Amino acid sequence: VDTQVQDEINTIYIDPTNKNNNRNGNINNPYNSFSEFTIQNNYTYKLKNSTTYISSDVLRIDNKNGVKLSTYGNSEMKPKFQFNGYNPALYFINSSNCEIDGWEISGSNAARSLITSTGGSTESTYNKNILIKNCILHTAYYNGTKSGGFGIETYNNDNLKILNCEIFNIAVDGIYARNCINTEIGNCNLHNINQLYETNKDQTWSSGDGIQLDGQWD
Repeated sequence: VDTQVQDEINTIYIDPTNKNNNRNGNINNPYNSFSEFTIQNNYTYKLKNSTTYISSDVLRIDNKNGVKLSTYGNSEMKPKFQFNGYNPALYFINSSNCEIDGWEISGSNAARSLITSTGGSTESTYNKNILIKNCILHTAYYNGTKSGGFGIETYNNDNLKILNCEIFNIAVDGIYARNCINTEIGNCNLHNINQLYETNKDQTWSSGDGIQLDGQWD
């Protein structure tokens, strides 16, 4: 099969504004919600630029390989995932070779994080080759508790890359990485981090960092 044709076959389009019947996920009749389909290995999921997808459900990439989240459309405005839930908005779990490119993700007072990536407990089972790039990530407060409210929260990753992202309005850490080896963080703008400081200036409560590297890392 021609590579371009195969790429199109393995591409699903999402436009939250599409109210047509019999939505099938192609570019002419995209799905309007991630709840309308099951995420599969080696598929690309494109959210339409300048639209807002609103959900309280975690977008889970669980035990997957080769999943890409990207964008389509003529607008230069990023698509937005407005997450109204309590957990991570986007969650890579036990997955490899996955990426998100070009989204805005906004959380809420309840969100634990905007993106979390968690692999297994041994290096052979770490998440591998997770790429987060060109994203705007903001507003995660975890109901004002000090145990959550991260921009990006990662555990047990190998070759994690976070590139060209803006992260702000975060309760604790902009980026928290524990046991993440071969990590690259570049060209990111982190501001308005550790916002718990605004309510309690005691460092035992408001100890957030722009970037915190914990455990084993390099």
